[in-house]
Amino acid sequence: MQLALPIAAAAVLLAKKLRDATDRDKRREAILDEYRELFNTPVLRLHALRDAVVEQMEAGLAGQPGGLMMLPSFVDVLPSGHERGDCYAIDLGGTNLRVAHVRLGEDRGSTEAMHIREWCVPPEHFDTDRGTLLRFVARCTAEVVREHCPGGGGLHSRPVIGFCFSFPVEQTALDNGKVLVWTKNFRGSYLLGQDVVAALRSELAAEGLPGAVVPAVMNDTVATLVALRYREPHTALGIILGTGTNCAYLEHVAAIGKLPAGFRPRTPSMVVNTEWADLASTHLPSCTEDLWVDCSSTHPGFGLFEKQVSGLYLGEVARRILLRLAEQVDLFGSAVPGLLARHNRLDTAHLAAVDEDDSPELSGVAAVLEEVLGVRGTSRQQRQTVQEVCQLVCLRSARLCAAAIAGVLKRIGHPGGNGTAGQDVPVPRVVVAVDGSVFAKYPKYRQRLGAALADVCGQVAAASIEMQLAQDGSVLGTAGQSSKGVRAKTLLGFNAVDLSNKEAQIGVVEDVLEGEASAQPLLVVRAQCAGQVGAGSREEHFIPYVPQIVPRVDLAAGVVYVQPPRGLLELGRQQAQLDYLRQELEPFTRPKPLSVLERMGLHTMPTSAQLVAAGRRDLSDAVKEAGGFLEVAQALGLRSQRKPAGYWEDGMNLDQELTLFVAAHWSKFKDPESHQSYWYNQITHRVSWEEPVLPQRIEIDDEGGYIMTEAEEDRVMPSRSAVHSAGRYDLHHAIMSHGGYLETGQELDRRPSWPPSQHLDSLSTLRQELRGFLTETRLVRNRMPTASQLLDSGRADIYQAIVKRGGISATAAALGWATHRRRRHEWDDAAVVANELRQFIWDTQFPTAAQDGNATPGGKQRRAIAAGSTAQQRHKHGRTEPLPTGAKMPTHRQLAEAERLDLRYALQQHGSAKIAGMLGIEISRRGAHRRTQLTEERAPSNNGNATGTASTRSCTANAQSGLDSPVELE
Repeated sequence: MQLALPIAAAAVLLAKKLRDATDRDKRREAILDEYRELFNTPVLRLHALRDAVVEQMEAGLAGQPGGLMMLPSFVDVLPSGHERGDCYAIDLGGTNLRVAHVRLGEDRGSTEAMHIREWCVPPEHFDTDRGTLLRFVARCTAEVVREHCPGGGGLHSRPVIGFCFSFPVEQTALDNGKVLVWTKNFRGSYLLGQDVVAALRSELAAEGLPGAVVPAVMNDTVATLVALRYREPHTALGIILGTGTNCAYLEHVAAIGKLPAGFRPRTPSMVVNTEWADLASTHLPSCTEDLWVDCSSTHPGFGLFEKQVSGLYLGEVARRILLRLAEQVDLFGSAVPGLLARHNRLDTAHLAAVDEDDSPELSGVAAVLEEVLGVRGTSRQQRQTVQEVCQLVCLRSARLCAAAIAGVLKRIGHPGGNGTAGQDVPVPRVVVAVDGSVFAKYPKYRQRLGAALADVCGQVAAASIEMQLAQDGSVLGTAGQSSKGVRAKTLLGFNAVDLSNKEAQIGVVEDVLEGEASAQPLLVVRAQCAGQVGAGSREEHFIPYVPQIVPRVDLAAGVVYVQPPRGLLELGRQQAQLDYLRQELEPFTRPKPLSVLERMGLHTMPTSAQLVAAGRRDLSDAVKEAGGFLEVAQALGLRSQRKPAGYWEDGMNLDQELTLFVAAHWSKFKDPESHQSYWYNQITHRVSWEEPVLPQRIEIDDEGGYIMTEAEEDRVMPSRSAVHSAGRYDLHHAIMSHGGYLETGQELDRRPSWPPSQHLDSLSTLRQELRGFLTETRLVRNRMPTASQLLDSGRADIYQAIVKRGGISATAAALGWATHRRRRHEWDDAAVVANELRQFIWDTQFPTAAQDGNATPGGKQRRAIAAGSTAQQRHKHGRTEPLPTGAKMPTHRQLAEAERLDLRYALQQHGSAKIAGMLGIEISRRGAHRRTQLTEERAPSNNGNATGTASTRSCTANAQSGLDSPVELE
């Protein structure tokens, strides 16, 4: 009995331990299931993430908020594989600095020699505010240059150094980039918003390399694409999968809205740096550990995509998941290993070592746990759990990267981007250049990335996507681009030789033209002229600085090798001839004094007979040698006296001849009354009191081409009689060959100078013209303007049409409009006058009340009748209600300013006091109204004494009551 009790207790304790172990296993599996479901991202979610990448790329290209940075690299000419020479490259990454010397070989895409030195960036340089980062870069670069430069570096050496800068920059040129933000472990405000290339040149000069040429600054992703393109022409994407992640790709220049105004590319495509590390989307499979990683990073809230994909963070995500398992399910026993709780204790190299362990007992995993975390004596199940966590973190990274690649492929139109490529549809081959330690040193990552691409893009499309390792791509790409990225200004003073003519001397590079006027820099090469062009003349050649024409530059020897297209050098020689002829022909091209040609600055080409008669047969021969009189006249912008064949067939030539013809018919006269000069055009019949502006000649190119502009009023088509009277039968025949005078005027958008038939004969057309005139001159609507108003405004055509219809009164009756002229007996009735004055007072003194009254149905009728009726008609349908208190009698001046002279005359006819009495308006005892009242009081009444007396008393009473009125009537 005593023995049974301990055995029972031991059995209970053992059962409890087994039950606890089972519970821990279940909870461990539940936690792992969370990550299995989240990190093995479903294909539908990856497609949604792919579409989000495309959307944010397009927003970034357009400069809209919410998009990726999409930074133009200004790399619009990619390597052809034929680049030659020695160059250097600087690669400043997140943790390391590499400086390389590269010698490009003679064979396509070959490299004869490449020597790379590498330094770890000391932690004190991560704080950029110290200002020592680029000093460190320049010191290391100077060591490599002195080691390989033939002259050992020094003041007179000119090493070409490409700069690979693995941080976001805003470029305005290939060799200019302003730092936008520091990423990875770097921090501070040093160089933010400043040109990093200029700062590097300054530090290189301080290290004894003042002649160093830095022709290009590139992101490491751009350099990776360029490096593989050097030997693989199908390369379209460049990707970094290392400490950080990013992508660059080839985009159409027309789609890049961030390029500066006036930028003209050398090719239709340019490499764009996406900066996809900052991709933010709700479709990212984020977990709690990602939040911890983000909060503890150098740049919280930025680079969320990068923190789930790149090597700087994969190990930390795995460590935090293992820490959760250790805390919640006792993965490593009851105590949490102390080293496991340390930040960044596990890096991606350790994660890769765990993942790659294929031994039966996972001994490699045990070694990592013991060496890195100090965990010993683990079981195979524990090691298997650790390995699965590392595999899941790697799997998520690879699947997210595949979705992003699919998004870029969709943007460039590759079938793999849509995931719809079928077996029968040929899919074009596309090469993706990849560099970075994760892709290069993590074989299982490459396998998972390939499988993820097959899931996202489809098996057929994935087979056409070649992920090629661009080993040292950032170095080789930067070096290759620097070999063709020497700035044009650097070549001043270099000798230019012709490769197509046994390296014959062309001349010396004396200037460089850069700017919006040319699509690329132009090397201005000058040399002494040969032949009879003239002593001291110099040929001037404009050579586009592009790789197809300038394939090679020897900085050490100071030679520019030119492969000119056929005819390029002949253009320079022809231009030298034209410059000589322009100077020599100038005395013979001057037009006659005071002629239209002289006033317009137009010069005429002399004939061969004129030159010979002047003793300049040599000049005539030089013109013929340069191509002939017609060709030289056209090149120098001179008017040839003999028109070339087909001249009149060009509508632009005919239009310019008509412009000159109209301008030649301006004549100056003097007014006999005012003795003031004025100008009259016999074609347009236009009169100008100021000297007319003649057509202007505007140069449209550097070859003498021009167009002529003229005033819109002078763009008329002359009549047949005017052309015949001037003796211009050549112009007449040209007009007839284009269809006639009316048809030619319509073709050239010139209105006829003769009055068109049946102009304004239609009443509806006349009404439309009159309404437009009233609106333009702000006159009363639906009231006929006076003859003086029409003529003073230059609308004699409308007035003539009115006269043709019988005059203003007849036209007004036909239109149903009012006129300014009083009809006979219109104001004989004082009641009509009083009613018209009542309406005038309503409209001018109480406009708000008048507008409210017009809004009623009766008011609308009155307004419609008043628009076109006589005073008697308006009296019949007008307003009859009394005027409000405070109504005042308008003065004569107010009536005149309102253009109501008819009403003013009517008041004078009947007397203002009488009309005021009928309206119940108090008036002042002074002024014209008072005098009218006194006259009426003295006059005998026509209707008897009783009526007259009553009327007089009423007026007197009204006058007496208005003594204190503040209005002083005239």
